[in-house]
Amino acid sequence: MANIADALEDKYISRAADLERLKESVRQRSLGYLRELQTELERQIRDISPTEPAAPSWRRRRLEKLLAYVKVTIREAYSAARSAANREIRPLVREQAGFTVSTLNSALGVDIASVTLTPERISALMSDTLIEGAPSGDWWSRQESNLLRKFEDQIRQGVLQGETNAQLVQRVRGTATGKREVYWLNGKRKVYVEFAGGIMETGTRQAEALVRSSVQAVSNEANLETLRQNSDIVQGVQAVVTLDLRTTTICIGRSSAVWDLETGKPISGTTESFPGAPPWHWNCRTFLIPYLKSWESLRRKQLPPGKHNKILEIEPTTRASMDGQVAAGTSYEAWLRSKPKSVQLEKLGPTKYELWQENKITFTDLVNQRGRPLTVAELQEKYA
Repeated sequence: MANIADALEDKYISRAADLERLKESVRQRSLGYLRELQTELERQIRDISPTEPAAPSWRRRRLEKLLAYVKVTIREAYSAARSAANREIRPLVREQAGFTVSTLNSALGVDIASVTLTPERISALMSDTLIEGAPSGDWWSRQESNLLRKFEDQIRQGVLQGETNAQLVQRVRGTATGKREVYWLNGKRKVYVEFAGGIMETGTRQAEALVRSSVQAVSNEANLETLRQNSDIVQGVQAVVTLDLRTTTICIGRSSAVWDLETGKPISGTTESFPGAPPWHWNCRTFLIPYLKSWESLRRKQLPPGKHNKILEIEPTTRASMDGQVAAGTSYEAWLRSKPKSVQLEKLGPTKYELWQENKITFTDLVNQRGRPLTVAELQEKYA
């Protein structure tokens, strides 16, 4: 039979496609509150009309009144969006753990893997999962503060310049693109006109990245937690990256890398220690697959009688495939080599492309020991 690692990779790739659909579902069911926020901000600008009075003192009073209302409105909208996202994502923890266990057992042909995620551990995974070094809850708060600050700056500038209500509204929502957006609010499908160029476009785009990254983070953390609970049969984890031109340098440099589950030390494909579960950047799509111990090492290992008997029940053909190999897959470098020169240049740029073609660098050279992308100048200096 094929290497068992390849079979695991195939299952996880299919799972990754399903998670992309889940991300879109969460986006539609959480960011509708920000689209409603845009409508409410427009209404408050028109109702309070801070530029209408001729006297500067009255304009100032109306402006402060508007900002006071908006502060509460923005806080409530972001709270609702965050709660909606968490409601959609929370069941993923247990479901992902179940997927990991069933995939391991299916690949081995015996029910040997198991998982125990208590409600307390599920809550901890939801609250402690990091994106760019901070919990997702912190990012929601930062985005809320950023939008409020931008709103205040834009409206103050507009009032100072004597703009009309319509001009103030345009600063917030931008101009219509002619497209439509679909969201779900309270179980009902709602269609909105799409706007671009205002502060709400930036805010919504950042919130969308947060939602997508949160789904990826929770999924990967639940998967990693489950693999750690089954460390008697799992030796490490292997990174599988999405192969397209949107793949970042960070993920390219870690493509197909394998790390020891217990020590975090690299096994193959990198010299960098395990950086933690993805996402490794905003909108990261990389996921981790299990790297199993060989059947021989499991047979010799001191396992509880029940588990040891399960090891002996594994079919001979499956045993032969548990030979310590990593999933063959297609590395990002191999994928890019299959593309025409124009695509390679678009992804790498002329200098990195030249170094790569001359075999002076590999893709693992594109990041430093901390997983940070190296600049062109740093690469040139290193391989001069």
